[in-house]
Amino acid sequence: MAWNLLAAWLLGIGGCDILAWLGSYYDGPFRLVAGLWMLITGLWVWRKWYPRDIAVFSLAGWRVGLIVLVVVLMHPMIGGLQGFHAECSRLSPVYFAWCVVVIGFAEELWWRGIWFEMFKGKPIICIVAGSLAFTAYHFPFQGFELMIGSGLAIRIFFLGLLFASARYRGTSIGVLALAHGLIDWLQGAIEFQKYTGPVPFAVCCAILTAIVIRGHHA
Repeated sequence: MAWNLLAAWLLGIGGCDILAWLGSYYDGPFRLVAGLWMLITGLWVWRKWYPRDIAVFSLAGWRVGLIVLVVVLMHPMIGGLQGFHAECSRLSPVYFAWCVVVIGFAEELWWRGIWFEMFKGKPIICIVAGSLAFTAYHFPFQGFELMIGSGLAIRIFFLGLLFASARYRGTSIGVLALAHGLIDWLQGAIEFQKYTGPVPFAVCCAILTAIVIRGHHA
């Protein structure tokens, strides 16, 4: 099963990253296909090996998911809200569904669902190593300059750390997927977080991660 999972991982995440990388060099719907590819392969792996093990549609841990959403969206207030711009075309139901299903659900199913099942009982690998891998996976989508130059890699790592700690605390994939999708949707539709540096975001996520992990052992 281990080798089959490794092959499935390379097929799902590796194939998704290759398509995203092609999208940065050639015209065509490579990134669109990459998201759908990750969603479809994630569903296939889940249904094949973990149909009863991963509580995808449970409301477990919804309070943690709500706290994650609020903290992530409100963190610019720490550094001062310096800009606000609404992108009306991204307020559409289609864009909302894309963010929640193809981004939120697909990424949470792979990174906080299947990944956690692969390394069950190993919290350091599940949370820390998983967040590092989650960050690396975004490079073909966002590009090296944006990830490093603007500190986006820091944001993604600490967000991944926060989501992983929430999953470790017992929050379901469905709740995390909804929070994840809402974050991406609002960041795309209302561009206010791009005006703040990564430090306030990292601090918020780190503090909440510690609180969530501590709550697991309380």
